[in-house]
Amino acid sequence: MINSRKLIVLVVSLAVLLACAKTAPPVQDTAADKAAVRAAGTARDKAYNAGDGAAVAALYAEDAVLSASQKQAGYMAAISMPVAVPK
Repeated sequence: MINSRKLIVLVVSLAVLLACAKTAPPVQDTAADKAAVRAAGTARDKAYNAGDGAAVAALYAEDAVLSASQKQAGYMAAISMPVAVPK
C-alpha cells in the first residue's frame, strides 16, 4: 500500500513538473522588422540632410519627446524645428 501511494505521488509530481516546464519560444522571422527599421533610418537621414524638419517629425509619434543633452526640448514642435545642416 505504501509503495503504491509513493508511486502515485511520484507520477502526479512528475506530471505537475512537466506541465510547468517552459518550452522554447517560437522562432520569429525578424527580417521584415529589420528592413522597416533600416528604411525608417534611411528616410530620417534623407530628410535630415535635406534640412526638412517636417519630414523628420513625421517619422515620430504625436507624443514624442526630443531629449538632447539631458534636457527635454518639447513635443512635435521641437522635433519639427528647422534642421541646421553644416556645409
